[in-house]
Amino acid sequence: MYNAIMMSVMDKIQSSRLLRGLAHKGTMFLGARYPETFPMVYVLGFPKSGTTWVCQLVADSLKLPFPQFALLPHTFSTIVHGHDLPKHAYTPLVYVARDGRDVAVSMFHFELRKLLPNSPKKLRKSLRNIFPKEMPSPEEKMKYFQPFLELYLDSPPASPVSWSKHIHSFLEQKSPKQSLVLYEKLLSSGVEELSQCIETISGEEADSTSIQATLEKFSFNRMHSKSELGAPLRKGISGDWKEHFTKENAQLFQDVAGDMLIALGYEENASWTDSVS
Repeated sequence: MYNAIMMSVMDKIQSSRLLRGLAHKGTMFLGARYPETFPMVYVLGFPKSGTTWVCQLVADSLKLPFPQFALLPHTFSTIVHGHDLPKHAYTPLVYVARDGRDVAVSMFHFELRKLLPNSPKKLRKSLRNIFPKEMPSPEEKMKYFQPFLELYLDSPPASPVSWSKHIHSFLEQKSPKQSLVLYEKLLSSGVEELSQCIETISGEEADSTSIQATLEKFSFNRMHSKSELGAPLRKGISGDWKEHFTKENAQLFQDVAGDMLIALGYEENASWTDSVS
């Protein structure tokens, strides 16, 4: 009986968003204020951009621990994961960017899963005003995507700023030991993309054989049954937005965040909306 009670208490502590948030802020403060005493490697990015995956890749490549769900600040050299806005003090830094249209689709389905009866996570108030009280049928889901997209492009869940503003905050202050990693390039040319990342933040030449082994170790096929919240992963692919976006969705995204799509090379110009039906 005592053991069961203690297990229940520990589960609640581990799931405490407040405690984890305070521990994260403490870690960020120590690493930024006392970098020689607490040498951290930061991996930041907008939510649902693949930051957890990149943390695993970088940790394995540098042979550093990647503790998750910590309840106390890190006081040792480690990989620090977060969605904080980048700063010069967060160095060395790996900033992960992903096509914002795929991010929107991924986040939409991620938030919808919170409507399931057994979900341990609850919707934020802004999403409760958009989504129904219960999980909609597959045929009904996408009618909620347009209002979600409007929120996502203005005041998204789990981020202080929008997708484009988050990335802009990195690009405008990027320093020599801060590396930009594109999620799509990790999928298509992983060895080259991860190698340039490791070389940028470490100042040492990356071993392509070791990099390949790391990519295989944390490949999507091996990790497909897990996610950041212990729920099944969806697809982990590039271009999934094409199966979801309507003409209205595309035009809205282009009007609000199209410049960043072009800046990152996802599109050449605004005419990409013409191909969306």
